[in-house]
Amino acid sequence: MKQSVWKRMAGLFISYFRITAFTLGGGMVMLPLMEEEFVRRRRWLSDREFMDVLALVNALPGVIAVNSALIVGRKVAGAPGAAAAFLGAIVPSILIILLLAPLVALIRREPLAGAAFTAVRSAVAALILLLIFRQARKIGAGWKELVFALSALLLIRAARIHPILIIPLAAAAGVLVYGREERRKAEAAEISEKPASGTMSRQGQNTNSSKDAPPAPSGKEGQP
Repeated sequence: MKQSVWKRMAGLFISYFRITAFTLGGGMVMLPLMEEEFVRRRRWLSDREFMDVLALVNALPGVIAVNSALIVGRKVAGAPGAAAAFLGAIVPSILIILLLAPLVALIRREPLAGAAFTAVRSAVAALILLLIFRQARKIGAGWKELVFALSALLLIRAARIHPILIIPLAAAAGVLVYGREERRKAEAAEISEKPASGTMSRQGQNTNSSKDAPPAPSGKEGQP
């Protein structure tokens, strides 16, 4: 049974509020929590759809939290869902800035706080790695995808190419490598649909011709 739009809006607001309020380390840290919430728990997105969201939020300019909220919210509940997810993503940050900003300087000077954040950063790295392994396994990543990933890593680390340039370069490489394969898939899908549509049209013609044909004479009418 489908949830109403209001229930989905409330779920989007609560989910993004909780994720944003308890995320330390930036937008990338949100991604494993989003996968757990929207793919595994609520099942609003499939694994493929979540990967598309990851690609979009990293390709578009702006904050990852806001971009993902608008994209996921619109996917789940249309424009109202995008608005609810957007509010859920920004309200915690506003509250934290207003309430905790005076305490930030004091917290930074506290040695225990520094020790806690060191452990948190390690846990965040583990979450991001877990997300990468999960998604790579589910989409069936092969040697081509591994080559793309390693090439991007080498270009960023060794060649010092800015990460922003990696996205259009990867898109161009994807068109060259996968373009012909995707075209063949699209052509095969069109060919498989044509016989089905032709059969349906022939069946419709036969039905119409049977309706238009005059009724056959009965045995009594045919006798002299």
